[in-house]
Amino acid sequence: MAETTSAGVWLLAFITRREDLTHAEFAKYWKENHAKLVAPWLAKQGIITYRQFHIDPTTASQLGLDPSSDSIIKYDGVVQLQVESIEAWGKAVQDPYYMDVIVPDEQRFLQRKKIVMGIGELFGWVEGGKSLV
Repeated sequence: MAETTSAGVWLLAFITRREDLTHAEFAKYWKENHAKLVAPWLAKQGIITYRQFHIDPTTASQLGLDPSSDSIIKYDGVVQLQVESIEAWGKAVQDPYYMDVIVPDEQRFLQRKKIVMGIGELFGWVEGGKSLV
């Protein structure tokens, strides 16, 4: 058996909530409001996967770590997008809906200037509780 790979490329965006929002307010808005605006648009653009990873603000205490430790992620969430290609993503963000609807909505709950992004490949080594190696 070999590892599984996913088609296309993956884009990760680490996001930080607006300072005037609690983590709970941020998470609720992102999940209940923003997702409804962005998911249908992403599907229409041919985006393969859109996931939200909501980072638990109690991570440090749950793991027994100092909250100021460099070992604790300092973001409130991570967007995970699977796209056919970076070019496809570039084309998607040229759609007027992105600038007219999505960007203004993001400003309701996150700090765009603090977004940290990366692209790469995803490899799976355990799937369905079974080792692939």
